[in-house]
Amino acid sequence: MRSRIKFSAFFLLVFIFLIAMALGNRIYADDDNYILKKSVMDMGGGRSNSENFRFIDAIGQPATIGNASSEDYYGSFGFFSQREYKPSGAPLIYPVASSQQTIGEQFWVEINVGSSSHPIANLFVLRFHLMFTHTEFIDVVSPYSENIVLGELFGDSGHLDATVIENEGKIAISIVGSTQQLVSGYGTAVKVKFLSHPDTPNGTTVTFAIANVQAIDPQRNEIAVENGSLSVTLMEQTQISEKNSSALPAHYQLYQNYPNPFNPTTTIRFDLPQAAHVKLLIYNVNGKLVRQLVNAQQPAGAHSLIWDGRDETGKIVSSGMYFFHLEARGTGAEKKSFMATKKLILMK
Repeated sequence: MRSRIKFSAFFLLVFIFLIAMALGNRIYADDDNYILKKSVMDMGGGRSNSENFRFIDAIGQPATIGNASSEDYYGSFGFFSQREYKPSGAPLIYPVASSQQTIGEQFWVEINVGSSSHPIANLFVLRFHLMFTHTEFIDVVSPYSENIVLGELFGDSGHLDATVIENEGKIAISIVGSTQQLVSGYGTAVKVKFLSHPDTPNGTTVTFAIANVQAIDPQRNEIAVENGSLSVTLMEQTQISEKNSSALPAHYQLYQNYPNPFNPTTTIRFDLPQAAHVKLLIYNVNGKLVRQLVNAQQPAGAHSLIWDGRDETGKIVSSGMYFFHLEARGTGAEKKSFMATKKLILMK
């Protein structure tokens, strides 16, 4: 009788173990096309020194981008968390400009649609809002008819309407193409010229973001697209000249943020040896996306921007450890790619 009880108990433990494994390896989707995978069961209750983030690149290959203390990812049943990235395949609409601009001078922000790997197809109507921060320091240059203009994507076939609401940091843009010449491919849809005020504080970081996008084909079907954003740092002329006078970086590099720990802001620097589409993302210790600082084409050179400790909604995040992750996919002749991740600490 006792042997039967022991035998049944053994199989019960095996059954619980299998259920735990199934739960631990569940995959579920969250925002921004990321998938969080619970894995790596620690049956002994111990914790290893590190557990790698694993990302999936554009062709589905795993790419290790950094590591973090597994203490931060320890969960129920002794599972750790790992994030895997899988591109959705939808074309992106995103702002593009140099990451550094001179205070008191004008600069263009281009709104690009699609890429060589994810082009748009059969686009007839495009509507969106271009949002921008720090309206007290930057303006859209007037007259608007000369400084909000169509790019090459629609060419002469497009009709552009733009409404600027500067106190809200919003430009409502509508472009209607021609049914005789539908837009397919990728390129610049529209360009907007901005001017920063001479009294802008040095190092001010302005964020440009795309919102409320409607991309429509001739049959009035919506075309799936993803939104991008861009951060531009406004600097005094002497500082930009010093940075631009140096030779182009020889290789990709993501530097440790400074200061670290920080409160309330910190500077993140990276080098690009060639022009590249760049994503710079902030994650919390649970692997959840907190802030997208950059998602745009960037020129070769040294880049820096400031994170103000806020999430995508503008709310100041809580104290603790976070991760900043750089993805750069070269668009130059060599088309080299790069990924790196580092830790940072917000301390209030």
